[in-house]
Amino acid sequence: MQGKIAGHNITGFDLPYLLKSSVIHGVKVHFGLAPKGRYFPDVFFDTMKFWCSDYGQYISLQNLARALGCNFGKTDSGADFYKFPRAKQEQYLENDLQLTDYVFSKINESVGYHDNWMVFDIETAPLPEQDIIDIIGPFDPESVKVPKTYKDPEKIEAYKIKAESEHINKAFSKAQLNPELSVPVAIGYKWSHGDVAMDFGSPEDLLKQFWKRTGDFWQGQMERHNS
Repeated sequence: MQGKIAGHNITGFDLPYLLKSSVIHGVKVHFGLAPKGRYFPDVFFDTMKFWCSDYGQYISLQNLARALGCNFGKTDSGADFYKFPRAKQEQYLENDLQLTDYVFSKINESVGYHDNWMVFDIETAPLPEQDIIDIIGPFDPESVKVPKTYKDPEKIEAYKIKAESEHINKAFSKAQLNPELSVPVAIGYKWSHGDVAMDFGSPEDLLKQFWKRTGDFWQGQMERHNS
């Protein structure tokens, strides 16, 4: 049976992010792993999509792992990953890989029967603030819909100033989830046989390595399946 490349919310975040980031940075996507329309090949297994069958539902990796009996979890927020020293980054990333592997293994025991898999996890960092401002473009005060009850010019101006602040803050707060406003800074992998790899480096190198690692795994599974 064909093996799986697994992760948590990878069809909702990781894979679309990596695909768009690859386009931005001019990195070729592995031909066998490119999406067909909206859907990525079924070699990818999304543990959150498996667990949350209804559209719009969400469960964190940590909460799902706990529900499945895991006795360890996260100790920090991934939003701060790019601020950590390298040793702490490696510890955090490996912990995420262990959680993901635990969740997939529990699911696999019951419904999968795959004897070979690879889990992965990505970490991102926002671009510098000025770069984000340049990309999102200048705020347009005329686009603000001021409530009709506002008649005082000072109140109207204050409302527009607040809207401008929220426009910028919203872009900054979600920058790490947007491939236009952030870059990948680390990608970790864990194989079913126990090996772990953690890649750090430039966005281009990380993306090239991602498509190589996943492509090599996919190719190996295809050959194994057809032998």
